[in-house]
Amino acid sequence: MPAAAVRVAAVDFLNTLPLVAEFLDGRGPQGYSVERFSPAECAARLARGEADIGLIPSIEYARLPGLRIVPGTCIAAEREVRSVILLSRRPPSELTRIAVDPGSRTSVALLALLLQREGGPAPSFTPCTGPPEQALAEHEAVLLIGDAALRARREGLHVLDLASEWAARTGLPFVFAFWAVRAGVRLPGPVAEFVAAQRRGLQTLDWRVADAARRAGVGVEEARRYFRKPLRYELGETELASLERFYSLAATAGLIPSAPRLRFYRDARGTAPARPAAPARAPRPHASSSRAPRGVLRTRSDS
Repeated sequence: MPAAAVRVAAVDFLNTLPLVAEFLDGRGPQGYSVERFSPAECAARLARGEADIGLIPSIEYARLPGLRIVPGTCIAAEREVRSVILLSRRPPSELTRIAVDPGSRTSVALLALLLQREGGPAPSFTPCTGPPEQALAEHEAVLLIGDAALRARREGLHVLDLASEWAARTGLPFVFAFWAVRAGVRLPGPVAEFVAAQRRGLQTLDWRVADAARRAGVGVEEARRYFRKPLRYELGETELASLERFYSLAATAGLIPSAPRLRFYRDARGTAPARPAAPARAPRPHASSSRAPRGVLRTRSDS
């Protein structure tokens, strides 16, 4: 009897295309059964044992015990990402009530860190699944993620791009999600297959992007620009440093119990590195050349 397929919980957003495309069309690693959900549901399925590997919001790694990170691949952004944004009728520093998309807890945690105020009350967050226009009619602001953020109208509103703001304050890219393996699960092939599938996914974007754009409800040229901008898919040393900073700040703010140690999935042969080396790449510009001290997120005035 053939072994049961390893259950994969993938995210149904445009920006996941390079990571999941080969799994979905059967061109990639074999022995996997893939379904697509919201980011939060991917984490929930891992927690319930209904998935073996998931593309999870990065904050969930600190909340689910026993997970192992698949080394070398992630979804990150080093500048304006445009698919994780706060739209508001007032400047962000004045907000008291914010509607948030419940699909990604990482973005909610990041927003909470970015809106921290010295000596003042933090804004309240209310889960909202309705259209942005309805959310803005009932709240001062709305946090949008994924394809909904790309489709949203921004005219006449304050726009806070969360990845851009994180980079401006820390000099680091922000890691929104990565593959994580549930405790006790063995993958059917070498873990390097995930990095290889991601790289082939990037190489084949030209012929994949039109169909993906239609599925996401955005224009094809808009989708092409989105992938040409700041999206990053390699989990190297800089991205790992950003994860550690994020977890440290989130723990200090009480958003997670403690900052977790980064632990990586290893093949049966033990071939996965304990901490992946940074991939070769050209030097990257940062939004700010100065960095905040470790564990401190600088504030800055609204622009």
